[in-house]
Amino acid sequence: MIFNNDSIEIIEENLNTSRTLNICQHITNICDKIWGASFRKCIISDTDFEKLVRALKKCKSLKYLNFNINFINSPTKIGNLTSLLDNLTFLDTLCLHSNDIGDEGLAVLFYSLKNLAHLKSLDIGDSNLTDQSVDYIKDLIVSTDTKRGLTEIILSSNPKISISGWSKILLALASSPNMKFFHIDFNNLDDNCGFLIAGILCTNNRLEVLDLEQTGIGNKTAELLIYLVKNYKLNLKTLNLLNNPIDFELENEIKQYINNDYDTNESLNQLNKSSDQNFTRQSLDLISKRNSSKNLSRKFRDQFKLDKVFSNKLKPNSYNKIQNKKADKDQQRTEKDEINKDSKSQFEETENDNYDDQYEFLKTYEDLRFKSHSILPFNLNKF
Repeated sequence: MIFNNDSIEIIEENLNTSRTLNICQHITNICDKIWGASFRKCIISDTDFEKLVRALKKCKSLKYLNFNINFINSPTKIGNLTSLLDNLTFLDTLCLHSNDIGDEGLAVLFYSLKNLAHLKSLDIGDSNLTDQSVDYIKDLIVSTDTKRGLTEIILSSNPKISISGWSKILLALASSPNMKFFHIDFNNLDDNCGFLIAGILCTNNRLEVLDLEQTGIGNKTAELLIYLVKNYKLNLKTLNLLNNPIDFELENEIKQYINNDYDTNESLNQLNKSSDQNFTRQSLDLISKRNSSKNLSRKFRDQFKLDKVFSNKLKPNSYNKIQNKKADKDQQRTEKDEINKDSKSQFEETENDNYDDQYEFLKTYEDLRFKSHSILPFNLNKF
């Protein structure tokens, strides 16, 4: 049990009433700044879970919530979870891996999940889902007018979903403009699904990670993927094809173009498969890294670019646009001025105006430098 100033991590503990009350008190104390809460593989009664939910409802800034592995194991808990999600406006990542949610449970949770405007990552792997849940999954993947759609979904180990059901889910993936991480490992697919996946990779330029471990796709799909990576420019960085009936030579040929496995620390799904006791901390670190406007190396790189911009007296596009508009107005004003107006005074006026504008911009820059969470008003990659 680890209590931090901005997160809480509990792994494989029996949360009796006394412990639950202590946890609730700590959550209440840090409710204004807590962003991550994880209760992986813990045991809690329905009554105590309701108390926990009441405490978590106060955490309006909560972004990461992990209830993995048999934590949500009753209809009462599913109902309380629905009530909790309705209050977590800024939730970014929800992990419900290895809970017996089932089709009925997902139907209860669906509208709460759909209304989470900031939800990017959802883990409902090993949740005993069947074809009855396919329509709900499709609606969570695609974007709407009020919600951008998920960037990551984990659907691992739901073998009761049929090939027809997976085909419908894959069609939803094809129409998703935001999906980056798609995990359907340890499910029952075939080469027909593999052909559909190949077509999606041609059109979906956002997809970076595709996990197809032990899905039953074979050599026909592998041959098509080889043709694809040789002839098309893909954004895909990782394609996991482990434990499939694919010839060794074909698998190796694919590896020449795309990684066949990914760093455990870069994937929530790989962390789920891991038995590492540091799972929760690694998950929290990963989500923190994804949510941060800059990771550590990016922060220093961007700072260097900012310093370079101003040391060379370069100005970003946003500043240039302001200056161009100002120049147009100055030109119009100049045309209306008398022809015999002193050119020297015009020059001094322009210099003073530029100085004032530059001072205001540098002042904004100094504010941004010391606020790591701020979003820079221009694209640094252009410099």
